[in-house]
Amino acid sequence: MRKLIVIFQIFIFHSGFAKLSEVDSLLDLLPSQNGTDRAHTLISLSTKTFYSDASSSRELAEEALLLSTEAQYIEGILSAYNLIGITYDLQGKKDSALYYFTKFHNESVRMNRPDKTAASLNSLGMWHWNSGHFNEALTYYFDAARIADSLNDQTLQGKVYNNIGLIYQELNDYPKALQFNHIALEHRLSIGDQNGIVHSYNNLGICYKRLDQPDSARLYYQKGLGLSKEINDQKSLSDIHQNLGVLEMDLGNYNSAISHVNESLHYTSPLSQLLGQNTLCEIYLRLGDYRKSIAAGQEAIALANQFNNFGHLEDTYFNLSQAYILAGNKTMSLDILTRWNSIKDSLFSAQSARAINELSIQFETEKKEQQIALQTAQLSEKEAQLQTNKVFLIASAILMILIVIIGLLTRSRARKKQELAIQKERIHAQEAEINAVISSQEKERARYARDLHDGFGQMISILNINLGSLKKNARPDERQKVFEESEKVINEMYDELKGICFDMMPQTLVKSGLESGLKEFAQRINQAGHVFIETNFFGLEDPLNELQEISLFRISQEWINNILKHSDADRVTLQITCDEQEITLLIEDNGAGFDKSLLINAKGNGWKNLKTRAHIIEGTLELETTEGKKGNTLIVNAPIDLIVRPKSSKNTVSKV
Repeated sequence: MRKLIVIFQIFIFHSGFAKLSEVDSLLDLLPSQNGTDRAHTLISLSTKTFYSDASSSRELAEEALLLSTEAQYIEGILSAYNLIGITYDLQGKKDSALYYFTKFHNESVRMNRPDKTAASLNSLGMWHWNSGHFNEALTYYFDAARIADSLNDQTLQGKVYNNIGLIYQELNDYPKALQFNHIALEHRLSIGDQNGIVHSYNNLGICYKRLDQPDSARLYYQKGLGLSKEINDQKSLSDIHQNLGVLEMDLGNYNSAISHVNESLHYTSPLSQLLGQNTLCEIYLRLGDYRKSIAAGQEAIALANQFNNFGHLEDTYFNLSQAYILAGNKTMSLDILTRWNSIKDSLFSAQSARAINELSIQFETEKKEQQIALQTAQLSEKEAQLQTNKVFLIASAILMILIVIIGLLTRSRARKKQELAIQKERIHAQEAEINAVISSQEKERARYARDLHDGFGQMISILNINLGSLKKNARPDERQKVFEESEKVINEMYDELKGICFDMMPQTLVKSGLESGLKEFAQRINQAGHVFIETNFFGLEDPLNELQEISLFRISQEWINNILKHSDADRVTLQITCDEQEITLLIEDNGAGFDKSLLINAKGNGWKNLKTRAHIIEGTLELETTEGKKGNTLIVNAPIDLIVRPKSSKNTVSKV
């Protein structure tokens, strides 16, 4: 009993997820309990502690299993098997976790308990998910969902459909992930499962972020944040603040991103601290504050060393090396990369050692299981039972070795298959961009050829006719008239040639820069008198690089041409703002709004060309328009210094 009280004191000190009053009330019950009542209380306490202290939680569940076995308390036996499996899974002891989840499933089926069978399938699905076997995990989850639906168990339905949604997130199939996360949310809302609702809000926010719908992502994150504060769910508060920080960082809202990440650092979870410092390292790198970026990166590494968790540091080491380079310290940058390579090698060795140690743990686990069974057996059967146990242990050890080998091979194959699929998607995306550029170039060439043929061809024919009329016997006044007409045609040809040359590459842009080029472009359109373009430029005293100027000019040219062709606008504002970190292009018109999905999903290359040109300068493209309302806005944001960075993927999902 003394050892049990010490375990609870540790839990009360560290836990941020269970209410202390609930734990205190359960603790008060234990001294006066025995048998099934004590087993029930131990299971409740184990359920509240497995996230904060898996080892202590397992000890509680093992005592509950012993008491439940002695009393033949079926509910306690099944719950204990599941809890022991969960604690092993949280500690990464995969073989031991699978052993207890399988016992949980087999006993549930044998005892004809469909509710427990569905719960065991959910646990097995989570084990396969954590092992990287996504297809197998989906099979278990769908089997669990069918049973949960037949029982109309909305608590279990919420958990299973939530986990199905998360598997599809892992597979990058976000439309399906949204579908199942919404189903899970409906079940949880109907029964008022507030912790589950928070998890669903968080996961829906992640899906919308990955689908490039930041407003919807922010909406669900904020809903989850509000409910987490209301129910004092500290872990979810930390996760959602971290996810909001990543969202705002990717949108370029760095002050808001820093605020959210700092909020996530208020919570004591080592993983929350580590992820928060990771994100701060990247934010300050993007802001050009290399001193703070280096400090955050070093703090993340220190936390990883303290808690022996290096699984989230690849981005940190990359960003930290970039910060040192940009701060002028190439020696430290090289040292950081060298240290990361060394850590990766040691992680590989540690994983091999854990795999060997897992077999030993499995042996000890089965030994404990046999000891529990021995306490309920008759004294006269002890010798025979020990002999049977020895044979079983040897066979199980051999079987587990084979399972580990097969599991490692299957996981490796699945990982390679997933990497190949990702590579194919990248190739398809690159091909689409190249085809869009080629198609656009061919259309431009065809247009120039048509302009030259229709314009110059006709004018040359007229000029030829005029010159042919200059006969020797023509009167002087007739010759003078022909000369005047010919001079007029030549002037028109010169104006036509200047227009074509401007469309191909304005000399004003080449010689005088982006501001002069866009002003000339606007002046040409204003001369026609149909649409008036107002231009405003701020911070363009120093020229941009050639790639940025050409890309921004072409984006402006193509979008304003679209306005002239398809909008009823009579006024356009073109504005470029440039500061130390970022350049922003904003084009507003007073034309009618439209359904932007029709433009984005159109078969033509117009929108693709705009995205490609923005992508070339590492920029983001945003269109604001509402069907049925006046006014449209196109915004392009791009960094001043083109630095290639890895794509961020630091989202924290909620598993149930």
